[in-house]
Amino acid sequence: MSPQTRPRAPHRRWLLVPVIVAAFALAYALAGFVLAPWVAGRELPRFVEQQLHQRARIGEISFNPFTLRLHVREFALETMEGRPVLGFTDAVVGFRWHSLLRRAWVLDEVRLVDPAVHLEIAKDGRLNLATLLPDTGAADSGQPARFAIGNFSVANGSIDFEDHRQGYRDRVERLSIDLASLSTLDADKGSYALAGQTPGGATLRWKGEIALTPLTATGTLIIGNAGLAELKSYVDDFTAIRIVAGRADLELPYRFSLEQGKPRLTLKGAKLGLRELALSGAGERALLAKFGAISLGGIDFDSATQHASVTAARIGASTVVSGKDKVLLAKVGPVALDGAQFAFGTRRGSVHALGITSALFTAGDETKPLAGLRQLALDGAAFDFGSQRVSAKGLHVADLTLAVERDAKGELDLLRMFGGRGGDAASGAKPGAWQASIGAVEIANGSARYTDRTAKTPLALAADGLSGSFSFDAVSGAQGMRVRVDAGKFALARLDALAASAPPGSAPQPALKLANVSLAGARYDSSANALEAETVRLGSLGVDTALENGR
Repeated sequence: MSPQTRPRAPHRRWLLVPVIVAAFALAYALAGFVLAPWVAGRELPRFVEQQLHQRARIGEISFNPFTLRLHVREFALETMEGRPVLGFTDAVVGFRWHSLLRRAWVLDEVRLVDPAVHLEIAKDGRLNLATLLPDTGAADSGQPARFAIGNFSVANGSIDFEDHRQGYRDRVERLSIDLASLSTLDADKGSYALAGQTPGGATLRWKGEIALTPLTATGTLIIGNAGLAELKSYVDDFTAIRIVAGRADLELPYRFSLEQGKPRLTLKGAKLGLRELALSGAGERALLAKFGAISLGGIDFDSATQHASVTAARIGASTVVSGKDKVLLAKVGPVALDGAQFAFGTRRGSVHALGITSALFTAGDETKPLAGLRQLALDGAAFDFGSQRVSAKGLHVADLTLAVERDAKGELDLLRMFGGRGGDAASGAKPGAWQASIGAVEIANGSARYTDRTAKTPLALAADGLSGSFSFDAVSGAQGMRVRVDAGKFALARLDALAASAPPGSAPQPALKLANVSLAGARYDSSANALEAETVRLGSLGVDTALENGR
């Protein structure tokens, strides 16, 4: 070998380095730009069909191996019968290089444009998307999938929901989602936001923070102008009451956590507003109730303790009419409720205070009400759904009016007016057993009309200027309802007692008239139909009668 050729060999070997790098870069570029999209477009539909038993269509796939940016257009996933499951018109996924170092899917961004999801629940209760989830019966390590997403966004999305069990369907459209820093690799929280709208005009806004290790989500869900009648199919499964109309607004500050497999949901200061709410029973004879504006504030709930509370609730003036002929039966409100609590575990609850301004009960003629009042205040109420008991410490009623008739069978018309009107239930159904008690009842400026037709000669009583206090107990069971009044103190400006009815043209019936009457230690028991009093004082007593032939 000559001296001139020996130093050139190392120089030529160094010239091969850029050639090899260029060849590797070219091969890498061809694999990324051409081979990877071609393989994905060819194999993905085959994988979906074989493993998921679905059909996939892909319009176009492109991948930049240098920026690690994946772009997919016109993707659609369908069932083998051709029903849509999910899809989108455009998707961008940006990978990060240090995914290899962290041995996890680390994504810079995921952006979906015009995504569409079709949720279907079959008649046997199966969800169509369940076939896309991994088999939960397979053994796993219990560790969540390792991934991190810098930003996840959805633009102009839609969700179609159909429940074949209930015949219910709905749609959420114009859906936008923005989540930041979603990760199972670190305990840091990421923010998220969601907004959407239904064709019926309901709006959805959702904003908060979420952490995946452990799973914890806090935020506020706001739903506006939601149609309540659309929930009819689901309400029918739990009650005979039907939602005829109504709109709802909901603000739900919440915290959800999942630790050691135990979920916990807490609400703090939630708000609910209902307007134009109308409820009815089933059948032509069912009652129809129309409510004024309803607002609930300060709603708290804890799923761990199964306890719920409401700081304040307000209900506007409401009416109840008969279902077939639309005759007015009741007009109540406004209503104010404060300090309500309920424990789902024991089915017990309480109400600190309940107030009603104006109430009227009638059989169709508002000028002749069966019952009415100007104001009602209830204090210290407690109820137990398990034992069917209701109690209250005190009840104050102002300007109470009553016009009650007891027929020959012993039934009160005020109760009969509502009995049997809830729907077309079987007439042989037995009434449920319940108990009610009030420690102290106070009545101011009341008036009452009572007709008792159980006696051989029907008796009518008319009382005006009534005021008093007493304790009240009522029990309903298989033998009917029993009412007891005890420790009664009453004062009457006027009391008239006379025969309830007389044939037209007959002589005037005898009448007993009393004024300035007071009773102390009064007791009444409806089962014995007896009224007793320890002390009775009369300001004046008069008898109206007619003499015939000197007798």
